[in-house]
Amino acid sequence: MVGRMPLLSLLLVASAASLTTLTLRAENDPAGTKSSAPAGVEKTSLGEISNLHRCGPILMASQPKPGDFPLLRAQGVQCIVNFRTAEELEFDEKGIVEAAGMKYVSIPYSTVESLTDDVFAQSRQLLRENGNRGLFLHCGAAVRVAAVWLAYRVLDENVSLPVALQEAEGIGLKSKALRERAVQYIQSQQGTP
Repeated sequence: MVGRMPLLSLLLVASAASLTTLTLRAENDPAGTKSSAPAGVEKTSLGEISNLHRCGPILMASQPKPGDFPLLRAQGVQCIVNFRTAEELEFDEKGIVEAAGMKYVSIPYSTVESLTDDVFAQSRQLLRENGNRGLFLHCGAAVRVAAVWLAYRVLDENVSLPVALQEAEGIGLKSKALRERAVQYIQSQQGTP
């Protein structure tokens, strides 16, 4: 027993050092951007934005009101991605976004048929290139946002399909047709039937 005590003490010291390292990493990188495991999705609130979710520096929600865009900028958002069509918008969103000092990107789609491979590819590229710099994705109710989010999480962040589906449903993926289309796209990119 006496010979085992130094080993036990060494293990306890090593465990404490590992815990301290993990704590320091979390404090120095609260968004989890340097971690190999992607951050989780959590519900949050800001201004009048409904159904707002955060995953690290990425925000996803339904349609914000004009007064919400300066609040998003103050939160570090640098790029707004809108999945709504021009006919759905009730105000000059692009003008308001650009006046607030942010980049505006429109990737409109409204039906399963218009959720093309190109829409997925553009969305995934934007998320990969801008996700660590503050990105806000929206549509009318976050249903369309959740569909492209699902593909990004599985294909680009290696989140398992069941976990990514749960996240997407929490964000707003209520459309069975959009969910099936996103899963079909994921499978085609992975080379699975």
